[in-house]
Amino acid sequence: MGAEDASIENGPRRKEIVVEDIRVVNASESEDPNETLLTTNVEGEMSINSLEPDDTAVLKELPADVHETMRSSPRVRTIDASTEWLEDDIRKKETLRKRLKRLCATFGWLIFIFLGAWTVFYVVFMVFVSKVDNLGADDWGYSFEKNAPPEWANLGEANAECVSTAQSPISISVSDSLARGSSAFEDLSKVTRVQTGQFEVESVAGRGPVYKCLDTVDVNGETIISCGILLWKTVTYYLYEVRAHIPGEHVVSGESLSFEMQYFFQNEDETLRAAISTLYNAFNAQNFTALNPLWFSRLNETTVKRSDERTIENIQLNSLIDLDSGYFQYTGSDTIPPCEENVEWFIQTNVFSASLDQVNAFRKSIVGYPGNRRPPQPLNGRVVTLYEELVGEG
Repeated sequence: MGAEDASIENGPRRKEIVVEDIRVVNASESEDPNETLLTTNVEGEMSINSLEPDDTAVLKELPADVHETMRSSPRVRTIDASTEWLEDDIRKKETLRKRLKRLCATFGWLIFIFLGAWTVFYVVFMVFVSKVDNLGADDWGYSFEKNAPPEWANLGEANAECVSTAQSPISISVSDSLARGSSAFEDLSKVTRVQTGQFEVESVAGRGPVYKCLDTVDVNGETIISCGILLWKTVTYYLYEVRAHIPGEHVVSGESLSFEMQYFFQNEDETLRAAISTLYNAFNAQNFTALNPLWFSRLNETTVKRSDERTIENIQLNSLIDLDSGYFQYTGSDTIPPCEENVEWFIQTNVFSASLDQVNAFRKSIVGYPGNRRPPQPLNGRVVTLYEELVGEG
Protein backbone atom coordinates (compact mmCIF):
# COMPACT_ATOMS: atom_id res chain seq x y z
CA MET A 1 0.00 0.00 0.00
CA GLY A 2 1.42 3.40 -1.06
CA ALA A 3 1.82 6.47 1.12
CA GLU A 4 -1.19 8.14 -0.47
CA ASP A 5 -3.40 5.11 0.19
CA ALA A 6 -2.19 4.92 3.77
CA SER A 7 -2.94 8.59 4.30
CA ILE A 8 -6.49 8.14 3.08
CA GLU A 9 -7.04 4.95 5.11
CA ASN A 10 -5.72 6.48 8.35
CA GLY A 11 -7.57 9.80 7.93
CA PRO A 12 -11.15 10.62 8.98
CA ARG A 13 -13.85 8.13 7.90
CA ARG A 14 -15.30 9.10 4.52
CA LYS A 15 -18.39 8.07 2.59
CA GLU A 16 -17.45 6.52 -0.77
CA ILE A 17 -19.32 6.05 -4.00
CA VAL A 18 -17.73 3.72 -6.54
CA VAL A 19 -18.61 4.46 -10.13
CA GLU A 20 -16.86 1.95 -12.43
CA ASP A 21 -13.16 2.98 -12.14
CA ILE A 22 -13.66 6.30 -10.34
CA ARG A 23 -14.17 6.64 -6.60
CA VAL A 24 -15.64 9.91 -5.30
CA VAL A 25 -14.87 10.55 -1.65
CA ASN A 26 -17.07 12.85 0.38
CA ALA A 27 -14.70 14.59 2.77
CA SER A 28 -17.40 16.33 4.80
CA GLU A 29 -15.86 14.82 7.94
CA SER A 30 -12.24 15.64 7.01
CA GLU A 31 -10.29 18.55 8.35
CA ASP A 32 -10.80 20.40 5.09
CA PRO A 33 -14.59 20.34 4.30
CA ASN A 34 -13.91 21.35 0.72
CA GLU A 35 -11.56 18.42 0.12
CA THR A 36 -12.68 16.07 -2.64
CA LEU A 37 -10.56 13.10 -3.62
CA LEU A 38 -10.64 10.97 -6.71
CA THR A 39 -9.10 7.54 -6.56
CA THR A 40 -9.17 4.59 -8.81
CA ASN A 41 -10.62 1.28 -7.88
CA VAL A 42 -10.28 -1.61 -10.25
CA GLU A 43 -11.93 -4.12 -7.96
CA GLY A 44 -15.55 -3.42 -8.84
CA GLU A 45 -18.31 -0.93 -9.46
CA MET A 46 -21.45 0.25 -7.67
CA SER A 47 -24.86 -0.81 -8.94
CA ILE A 48 -26.99 2.03 -10.30
CA ASN A 49 -29.95 0.98 -8.15
CA SER A 50 -27.83 1.16 -4.96
CA LEU A 51 -27.30 4.91 -5.21
CA GLU A 52 -28.89 6.87 -2.37
CA PRO A 53 -30.27 10.44 -2.57
CA ASP A 54 -27.35 11.75 -0.50
CA ASP A 55 -24.93 10.07 -2.91
CA THR A 56 -26.62 11.79 -5.82
CA ALA A 57 -26.14 15.11 -4.10
CA VAL A 58 -22.42 14.36 -3.75
CA LEU A 59 -22.11 13.72 -7.49
CA LYS A 60 -23.84 17.00 -8.31
CA GLU A 61 -21.63 18.97 -5.91
CA LEU A 62 -18.33 17.89 -7.55
CA PRO A 63 -16.07 20.72 -8.76
CA ALA A 64 -16.70 21.71 -12.35
CA ASP A 65 -13.46 20.25 -13.73
CA VAL A 66 -13.90 16.95 -11.94
CA HIS A 67 -17.55 16.79 -12.83
CA GLU A 68 -16.73 17.38 -16.49
CA THR A 69 -14.10 14.65 -16.39
CA MET A 70 -16.62 12.22 -14.96
CA ARG A 71 -19.17 13.23 -17.59
CA SER A 72 -16.85 11.91 -20.27
CA SER A 73 -17.50 8.39 -18.99
CA PRO A 74 -20.59 6.70 -20.53
CA ARG A 75 -21.10 4.91 -17.25
CA VAL A 76 -21.34 8.18 -15.34
CA ARG A 77 -23.83 9.57 -17.86
CA THR A 78 -25.99 6.52 -17.23
CA ILE A 79 -25.79 7.09 -13.48
CA ASP A 80 -26.76 10.76 -13.90
CA ALA A 81 -29.90 9.76 -15.81
CA SER A 82 -30.70 7.16 -13.16
CA THR A 83 -30.37 9.66 -10.32
CA GLU A 84 -32.78 12.01 -12.10
CA TRP A 85 -35.24 9.15 -12.43
CA LEU A 86 -34.87 8.41 -8.71
CA GLU A 87 -35.55 12.03 -7.82
CA ASP A 88 -38.63 12.08 -10.05
CA ASP A 89 -39.84 8.85 -8.46
CA ILE A 90 -39.39 10.33 -4.99
CA ARG A 91 -41.39 13.42 -6.00
CA LYS A 92 -44.18 11.27 -7.40
CA LYS A 93 -44.33 9.21 -4.22
CA GLU A 94 -44.46 12.38 -2.10
CA THR A 95 -47.27 13.78 -4.27
CA LEU A 96 -49.17 10.50 -4.01
CA ARG A 97 -48.71 10.47 -0.25
CA LYS A 98 -50.16 13.99 0.04
CA ARG A 99 -53.11 13.07 -2.17
CA LEU A 100 -53.82 9.98 -0.12
CA LYS A 101 -53.65 12.07 3.04
CA ARG A 102 -56.17 14.58 1.65
CA LEU A 103 -58.40 11.76 0.44
CA CYS A 104 -58.37 10.11 3.86
CA ALA A 105 -59.21 13.43 5.51
CA THR A 106 -62.12 13.99 3.11
CA PHE A 107 -63.37 10.44 3.60
CA GLY A 108 -63.15 10.90 7.37
CA TRP A 109 -65.30 14.03 7.20
CA LEU A 110 -67.86 12.24 5.06
CA ILE A 111 -68.08 9.43 7.60
CA PHE A 112 -68.46 12.00 10.40
CA ILE A 113 -71.26 13.83 8.56
CA PHE A 114 -73.03 10.56 7.71
CA LEU A 115 -72.88 9.30 11.28
CA GLY A 116 -74.09 12.67 12.56
CA ALA A 117 -77.03 12.72 10.16
CA TRP A 118 -77.89 9.12 10.99
CA THR A 119 -77.82 9.91 14.72
CA VAL A 120 -80.19 12.87 14.27
CA PHE A 121 -82.53 10.77 12.11
CA TYR A 122 -82.51 7.95 14.65
CA VAL A 123 -83.32 10.28 17.55
CA VAL A 124 -86.16 11.97 15.64
CA PHE A 125 -87.50 8.60 14.51
CA MET A 126 -87.48 7.19 18.03
CA VAL A 127 -89.29 10.26 19.37
CA PHE A 128 -91.84 9.89 16.58
CA VAL A 129 -92.31 6.19 17.28
CA SER A 130 -92.73 6.84 20.99
CA LYS A 131 -95.47 9.35 20.22
CA VAL A 132 -97.15 6.92 17.82
CA ASP A 133 -97.08 4.19 20.44
CA ASN A 134 -98.75 6.57 22.89
CA LEU A 135 -101.63 7.64 20.64
CA GLY A 136 -104.96 7.93 22.42
CA ALA A 137 -108.61 7.94 21.44
CA ASP A 138 -108.48 11.69 20.77
CA ASP A 139 -105.48 11.41 18.41
CA TRP A 140 -107.48 10.21 15.43
CA GLY A 141 -106.82 11.59 11.97
CA TYR A 142 -106.86 10.70 8.29
CA SER A 143 -103.42 10.76 6.69
CA PHE A 144 -101.17 8.79 9.05
CA GLU A 145 -101.28 5.00 9.04
CA LYS A 146 -101.44 4.60 12.82
CA ASN A 147 -104.37 6.97 13.38
CA ALA A 148 -106.20 6.72 10.04
CA PRO A 149 -109.88 5.60 9.91
CA PRO A 150 -109.17 1.82 9.91
CA GLU A 151 -107.26 2.26 13.20
CA TRP A 152 -109.70 4.52 15.07
CA ALA A 153 -111.13 1.72 17.16
CA ASN A 154 -107.61 0.66 18.21
CA LEU A 155 -106.69 4.09 19.58
CA GLY A 156 -108.69 3.67 22.76
CA GLU A 157 -111.77 2.14 24.34
CA ALA A 158 -113.70 5.36 23.76
CA ASN A 159 -113.60 4.63 20.01
CA ALA A 160 -114.74 1.02 20.26
CA GLU A 161 -118.01 1.81 18.49
CA CYS A 162 -116.09 2.69 15.30
CA VAL A 163 -116.16 -1.02 14.36
CA SER A 164 -119.82 -1.56 15.22
CA THR A 165 -122.39 -2.77 12.68
CA ALA A 166 -124.32 0.44 11.89
CA GLN A 167 -121.58 2.85 10.89
CA SER A 168 -121.49 5.77 8.45
CA PRO A 169 -120.86 6.75 5.72
CA ILE A 170 -122.21 4.13 3.35
CA SER A 171 -122.33 3.40 -0.36
CA ILE A 172 -125.87 3.74 -1.74
CA SER A 173 -126.82 1.67 -4.75
CA VAL A 174 -129.77 3.20 -6.58
CA SER A 175 -131.91 0.42 -8.04
CA ASP A 176 -135.52 -0.72 -8.32
CA SER A 177 -135.01 -2.79 -5.18
CA LEU A 178 -134.31 0.37 -3.15
CA ALA A 179 -137.01 0.98 -0.57
CA ARG A 180 -139.37 3.82 -1.46
CA GLY A 181 -141.05 6.33 0.79
CA SER A 182 -144.79 6.97 0.93
CA SER A 183 -146.58 7.73 -2.31
CA ALA A 184 -147.32 11.18 -0.95
CA PHE A 185 -144.00 12.84 -1.72
CA GLU A 186 -142.25 14.49 1.21
CA ASP A 187 -139.29 16.68 0.32
CA LEU A 188 -136.75 18.06 2.75
CA SER A 189 -138.95 21.08 3.44
CA LYS A 190 -141.28 18.73 5.30
CA VAL A 191 -138.37 17.58 7.41
CA THR A 192 -136.30 20.64 8.19
CA ARG A 193 -136.47 24.39 8.63
CA VAL A 194 -133.24 26.35 8.72
CA GLN A 195 -132.49 30.01 9.20
CA THR A 196 -129.72 32.58 8.98
CA GLY A 197 -127.07 31.51 11.44
CA GLN A 198 -123.99 32.73 13.27
CA PHE A 199 -121.14 30.25 13.54
CA GLU A 200 -117.77 29.89 15.18
CA VAL A 201 -115.17 28.17 13.01
CA GLU A 202 -112.82 25.70 14.66
CA SER A 203 -109.98 24.43 12.51
CA VAL A 204 -108.04 21.42 13.77
CA ALA A 205 -104.90 20.46 11.87
CA GLY A 206 -105.51 17.46 9.64
CA ARG A 207 -109.26 17.29 10.29
CA GLY A 208 -110.69 20.30 8.51
CA PRO A 209 -112.96 23.10 9.74
CA VAL A 210 -115.98 22.59 11.98
CA TYR A 211 -118.67 25.30 12.12
CA LYS A 212 -120.36 25.48 15.52
CA CYS A 213 -123.70 27.27 15.82
CA LEU A 214 -123.76 30.25 18.23
CA ASP A 215 -127.49 31.01 18.02
CA THR A 216 -129.89 29.85 20.71
CA VAL A 217 -133.63 29.31 21.20
CA ASP A 218 -135.77 28.87 24.28
CA VAL A 219 -137.36 25.42 24.58
CA ASN A 220 -139.55 24.79 27.59
CA GLY A 221 -137.64 27.34 29.61
CA GLU A 222 -134.24 25.98 28.57
CA THR A 223 -131.73 27.65 26.26
CA ILE A 224 -130.90 25.35 23.35
CA ILE A 225 -128.23 25.91 20.70
CA SER A 226 -130.04 26.02 17.38
CA CYS A 227 -129.53 27.37 13.86
CA GLY A 228 -132.46 25.36 12.48
CA ILE A 229 -134.70 22.39 13.25
CA LEU A 230 -135.37 18.95 11.83
CA LEU A 231 -138.53 16.94 12.53
CA TRP A 232 -138.51 13.15 12.23
CA LYS A 233 -140.81 10.58 13.76
CA THR A 234 -142.17 12.94 16.43
CA VAL A 235 -138.68 14.00 17.49
CA THR A 236 -137.48 17.61 17.11
CA TYR A 237 -133.77 18.05 16.41
CA TYR A 238 -131.81 21.33 16.61
CA LEU A 239 -128.95 22.26 14.27
CA TYR A 240 -125.75 22.67 16.29
CA GLU A 241 -122.83 21.95 13.93
CA VAL A 242 -121.77 21.92 10.27
CA ARG A 243 -118.81 19.95 8.87
CA ALA A 244 -117.12 19.68 5.51
CA HIS A 245 -115.38 16.63 4.02
CA ILE A 246 -113.22 16.22 0.93
CA PRO A 247 -113.77 14.04 -1.02
CA GLY A 248 -117.42 13.36 -0.25
CA GLU A 249 -117.91 10.56 2.28
CA HIS A 250 -121.21 9.08 1.06
CA VAL A 251 -121.03 7.26 -2.27
CA VAL A 252 -124.07 7.25 -4.57
CA SER A 253 -124.30 4.78 -7.46
CA GLY A 254 -120.59 4.06 -7.14
CA GLU A 255 -119.59 7.73 -7.49
CA SER A 256 -117.51 9.50 -4.87
CA LEU A 257 -118.17 13.22 -5.29
CA SER A 258 -115.84 16.19 -4.83
CA PHE A 259 -116.90 17.18 -1.32
CA GLU A 260 -119.73 16.94 1.17
CA MET A 261 -121.33 19.29 3.69
CA GLN A 262 -122.95 17.68 6.75
CA TYR A 263 -125.46 19.47 9.02
CA PHE A 264 -125.80 17.87 12.45
CA PHE A 265 -128.87 18.16 14.67
CA GLN A 266 -129.57 16.87 18.19
CA ASN A 267 -132.67 16.64 20.33
CA GLU A 268 -133.36 18.73 23.39
CA ASP A 269 -131.49 16.53 25.85
CA GLU A 270 -128.72 15.71 23.32
CA THR A 271 -129.38 11.97 23.37
CA LEU A 272 -130.54 11.59 19.74
CA ARG A 273 -129.02 12.99 16.57
CA ALA A 274 -129.81 13.48 12.89
CA ALA A 275 -127.79 14.76 9.93
CA ILE A 276 -128.48 16.19 6.49
CA SER A 277 -125.81 15.61 3.84
CA THR A 278 -125.39 17.65 0.65
CA LEU A 279 -122.97 16.48 -2.06
CA TYR A 280 -121.05 18.65 -4.54
CA ASN A 281 -119.43 18.11 -7.92
CA ALA A 282 -116.60 20.48 -8.81
CA PHE A 283 -117.27 20.58 -12.56
CA ASN A 284 -118.78 24.04 -12.69
CA ALA A 285 -116.69 27.10 -13.54
CA GLN A 286 -118.96 29.24 -11.36
CA ASN A 287 -118.73 29.37 -7.59
CA PHE A 288 -121.57 28.08 -5.47
CA THR A 289 -122.04 31.53 -3.94
CA ALA A 290 -123.81 30.37 -0.78
CA LEU A 291 -120.52 28.72 0.28
CA ASN A 292 -118.47 31.91 -0.02
CA PRO A 293 -119.13 33.23 3.50
CA LEU A 294 -117.98 29.88 4.90
CA TRP A 295 -114.92 29.32 2.74
CA PHE A 296 -113.58 32.50 1.22
CA SER A 297 -114.15 34.96 4.06
CA ARG A 298 -112.72 32.92 6.92
CA LEU A 299 -111.44 29.55 5.81
CA ASN A 300 -108.00 30.68 4.66
CA GLU A 301 -107.51 32.69 7.84
CA THR A 302 -108.11 29.66 10.00
CA THR A 303 -105.74 27.50 8.00
CA VAL A 304 -102.83 29.93 8.31
CA LYS A 305 -102.64 29.30 12.05
CA ARG A 306 -103.67 25.65 11.60
CA SER A 307 -105.66 25.68 14.83
CA ASP A 308 -107.77 28.75 15.42
CA GLU A 309 -111.29 30.10 15.98
CA ARG A 310 -113.23 32.69 14.02
CA THR A 311 -116.81 33.92 14.11
CA ILE A 312 -118.84 34.27 10.91
CA GLU A 313 -122.34 35.68 10.67
CA ASN A 314 -125.35 35.62 8.37
CA ILE A 315 -124.85 32.15 6.93
CA GLN A 316 -127.86 31.54 4.70
CA LEU A 317 -128.51 27.91 5.54
CA ASN A 318 -131.65 27.76 3.41
CA SER A 319 -129.39 28.37 0.38
CA LEU A 320 -127.06 25.53 1.36
CA ILE A 321 -129.81 22.90 1.52
CA ASP A 322 -132.18 22.23 -1.38
CA LEU A 323 -135.45 21.97 0.51
CA ASP A 324 -137.25 20.88 -2.67
CA SER A 325 -134.97 17.90 -3.20
CA GLY A 326 -135.68 14.29 -2.49
CA TYR A 327 -133.40 12.34 -0.15
CA PHE A 328 -132.07 8.96 0.89
CA GLN A 329 -132.75 8.06 4.50
CA TYR A 330 -131.05 5.45 6.68
CA THR A 331 -129.87 4.99 10.27
CA GLY A 332 -126.14 5.14 10.84
CA SER A 333 -123.49 6.83 12.97
CA ASP A 334 -121.27 9.86 13.27
CA THR A 335 -118.45 9.71 10.69
CA ILE A 336 -115.76 10.79 13.20
CA PRO A 337 -114.72 9.27 16.54
CA PRO A 338 -116.19 8.18 18.83
CA CYS A 339 -118.49 7.07 15.94
CA GLU A 340 -121.67 7.06 18.04
CA GLU A 341 -124.57 5.30 16.33
CA ASN A 342 -128.34 5.96 16.13
CA VAL A 343 -127.89 8.95 13.83
CA GLU A 344 -130.74 9.47 11.33
CA TRP A 345 -129.17 10.38 7.99
CA PHE A 346 -130.85 12.34 5.16
CA ILE A 347 -128.76 12.39 1.96
CA GLN A 348 -129.98 15.05 -0.46
CA THR A 349 -130.51 13.50 -3.90
CA ASN A 350 -129.94 16.78 -5.77
CA VAL A 351 -126.18 17.18 -6.25
CA PHE A 352 -124.88 20.76 -6.16
CA SER A 353 -122.22 22.15 -8.51
CA ALA A 354 -119.25 24.17 -7.29
CA SER A 355 -116.01 25.48 -8.80
CA LEU A 356 -112.55 23.99 -8.58
CA ASP A 357 -111.40 27.18 -6.85
CA GLN A 358 -113.83 26.53 -4.02
CA VAL A 359 -112.74 22.92 -3.69
CA ASN A 360 -109.06 23.88 -3.72
CA ALA A 361 -109.68 26.56 -1.10
CA PHE A 362 -111.12 23.93 1.19
CA ARG A 363 -108.41 21.41 0.34
CA LYS A 364 -105.81 23.85 1.69
CA SER A 365 -107.34 23.42 5.12
CA ILE A 366 -106.67 19.67 5.03
CA VAL A 367 -103.27 18.34 6.04
CA GLY A 368 -102.18 15.25 4.15
CA TYR A 369 -103.61 12.94 1.53
CA PRO A 370 -106.29 11.68 1.02
CA GLY A 371 -108.19 14.44 2.83
CA ASN A 372 -110.64 14.10 5.71
CA ARG A 373 -112.85 11.38 4.31
CA ARG A 374 -113.83 8.20 6.10
CA PRO A 375 -114.32 5.30 3.64
CA PRO A 376 -117.80 3.77 3.25
CA GLN A 377 -118.74 1.25 5.95
CA PRO A 378 -120.58 -2.07 5.50
CA LEU A 379 -124.35 -1.74 5.22
CA ASN A 380 -124.90 -4.94 7.25
CA GLY A 381 -128.53 -5.39 6.20
CA ARG A 382 -129.68 -1.86 6.96
CA VAL A 383 -132.51 -0.43 4.87
CA VAL A 384 -131.96 2.70 2.78
CA THR A 385 -135.18 4.46 1.79
CA LEU A 386 -135.47 6.84 -1.16
CA TYR A 387 -137.93 9.72 -0.86
CA GLU A 388 -138.49 11.34 -4.25
CA GLU A 389 -141.28 12.67 -6.40
CA LEU A 390 -142.83 9.90 -8.47
CA VAL A 391 -143.68 10.30 -12.15
CA GLY A 392 -147.12 11.90 -12.52
CA GLU A 393 -147.01 13.48 -9.08
CA GLY A 394 -146.25 17.06 -8.17
